[in-house]
Amino acid sequence: MPRALTILLAAALVAAPAVAQTAPQIVEQAKAEGVVGERADGFLGVVPSQVDSDIKQAVDEINIQRRAAYTRLAEKQGVSVDAVARVTAEKLIAEKVDSGEYYMNASGQWVKK
Repeated sequence: MPRALTILLAAALVAAPAVAQTAPQIVEQAKAEGVVGERADGFLGVVPSQVDSDIKQAVDEINIQRRAAYTRLAEKQGVSVDAVARVTAEKLIAEKVDSGEYYMNASGQWVKK
C-alpha cells in the first residue's frame, strides 16, 4: 500500500469517532443539557426550536418506537393509543424526569423540573 494512502487512512480512523452514540444515549445527553424533554402526550420533544440533526433524528427514532409500543398496548387493553400515551407521559414525568430536566405540561409549556 502506498505510504500516502496509509497515512490518509490512519488520519481518517483517528478523526472518526470511536463509537457512534445510540439514539437513547443522544437523547439522555440532550435531556441533561435541557435540549430534549418529555411531552404531556407521551412523546419526546425538542425544547428549543433549533437543534442538531443528530438530536432530532434520535428523538424521532425513539418516538417511532414509543408509538409502536403504545399501539400494541392499546390494542391489548382495548383503549386508544392517546390514552396509553397520556398515562405513560404522566408516569414518565413523575418518575423519570430528573431535577433540572424539562417536560411539557398539559398547557403546552416547557417546565424545568
